[in-house]
Amino acid sequence: MRPGLFLTTTHSDNVAIWDFPLVVAAILGLVSTVHCVGMCGGIVGMLTMSLPAEVRQNRVQLLSYTLSYNVGRVVSYTLAGVAAGALSGSVFDPESAREGPSVVRIVAPLLVVAIGLYLAGWLPRWTMLERIGVPLWRAIEPYGKRLLPIRTLPKALMFGMVWGWLPCSPVYSALALSLTTGSALGGGLFMLVFGIGTLPTLMTAGFLAGLATRIRRFRHLNKLAGASLVVMGLIGLVLGTVPHVHEHVHHEGLQQEIQQNR
Repeated sequence: MRPGLFLTTTHSDNVAIWDFPLVVAAILGLVSTVHCVGMCGGIVGMLTMSLPAEVRQNRVQLLSYTLSYNVGRVVSYTLAGVAAGALSGSVFDPESAREGPSVVRIVAPLLVVAIGLYLAGWLPRWTMLERIGVPLWRAIEPYGKRLLPIRTLPKALMFGMVWGWLPCSPVYSALALSLTTGSALGGGLFMLVFGIGTLPTLMTAGFLAGLATRIRRFRHLNKLAGASLVVMGLIGLVLGTVPHVHEHVHHEGLQQEIQQNR
């Protein structure tokens, strides 16, 4: 691992998915869009329908606006990740990860399990995370309204950057995970990849106005997406901690044997 980018360290050949945080970010982004399209589908539809008819009828122009909205959103995610990663040094001590199971290998999979339970509808109280960003959103939202109606690509980009701060449990959950990266660079990259993971579905929703409605009808998709994250988190928790526990026990055994030989 590159020092200073991610906190996870290993003393053996056992590797857990948490040693590849960007993979976790991509998976989380892709899976979360099942929920995000349902929640943000109205915004996507409004943005599309508010464009001039000539733009909506021109696929290239429509793609340009849709891409600008989403690039702005991902930029805001990345900036938030940079801030979270910069703070993580005071939350997770890289030195402590060298003894026993890394804190990342415990916290990260548990967070993923919680996100999965929320997406599946089995942990509704997880939405309390959204309250954290409500004051910030109230301060930022008026700037987004001033950009309407959107008639230029720069305005679309700026609106997307405002949209990126909309209180959202999956986004805030990803931010919580970005805290485990140990650096501003790591946090920014984590949220950048998470944002990229959300692009395929939300970009498609910009072209297919009825996509959000259709996804809402298939509630089992949320349960399937959530359950997959729960399983991934539990497997990651076992694979990420058991090798270190065995290693710690083996290390203590060697120390006792050395003392006895003396």
